[in-house]
Amino acid sequence: MALRPVDDSDLDALFEQMRDPESVRMAAFTAKDPDDRTASMPTW
Repeated sequence: MALRPVDDSDLDALFEQMRDPESVRMAAFTAKDPDDRTASMPTW
């Protein structure tokens, strides 16, 4: 397995994963509003 840098084309999928309700419930650190894409994307 090899990791690669994140491409702009990956961002839609990453955003959807980060706003998944079950993932948000289990995560230790989340955005204040998981549906706010502008606030979530500076991470990437």
